[in-house]
Amino acid sequence: MELTDPGFHFSVLSEFRSRLVGSSAHALLLDLMVERFRAEQLLKARGKQRTDSTHVLAAGREIHLTELVAETLRAALNDLATVVPGWLRGVTPLAWFDRYSWRSEEKHLPHTLPARTTYLVQVGQDGFALLDAIQTHAAGESMTVLGERPAVRILRQVWEHHFERQATACRGKEPGEWLPTGERVHSPYAPEAHFSDKRGVKWLGYKVHYTETCDQNDVHLIVDSDTCSAEIPDVASTRTIQRKLIKKNLCPQEHLVDAG
Repeated sequence: MELTDPGFHFSVLSEFRSRLVGSSAHALLLDLMVERFRAEQLLKARGKQRTDSTHVLAAGREIHLTELVAETLRAALNDLATVVPGWLRGVTPLAWFDRYSWRSEEKHLPHTLPARTTYLVQVGQDGFALLDAIQTHAAGESMTVLGERPAVRILRQVWEHHFERQATACRGKEPGEWLPTGERVHSPYAPEAHFSDKRGVKWLGYKVHYTETCDQNDVHLIVDSDTCSAEIPDVASTRTIQRKLIKKNLCPQEHLVDAG
């Protein structure tokens, strides 16, 4: 390529990754390597294997509650604006444009506790108003589909976690009323990413379990990788891992794993 060549568009890589994930093709390269190892007689069934995990960071930063609820509502509004812009303009007050047109990190959010509480209650009321509008118009087929859109489902889930509907307003739930951190949504853009802690390492993201052969005097080779939620311990993944090893004809005689 010439130095002046613009190269490929950045979306090529992200679209390629999406196709790999969507078709569960991410393990094809590892499976191909396993077959090559087997052909070279570097692998044998009924040996000794061990499984351990490491953390995988989500592609996002940690955000606090004020940002979470504002971004969750903004994400839902942006999603609805792409499919029913006319309906959305008819049910949203003009003040919402100023309140949710900018990403939360690009605007000055309240810093004092009273102002932050007032803002949270306002966002909570706005979110309930949007959910009510979707429910009210759900008699039509198109509106029923809107209620099942991923961004709307995440909005509903976050509001159930952090707000309580009252007669004339809503109340933000106290931290003691929240679900455990491993069960809460921490980002509307990566709802499957959770917080976890392993040996003092805290992270937001996922966990990947690697299984490798560990027979003495033999080459140690990774034969399986299993990505799961960050809070799932090693011992809870052994059944899934062993089923995959059986399909690869690599069932171990002895499988070592942390006690959890």
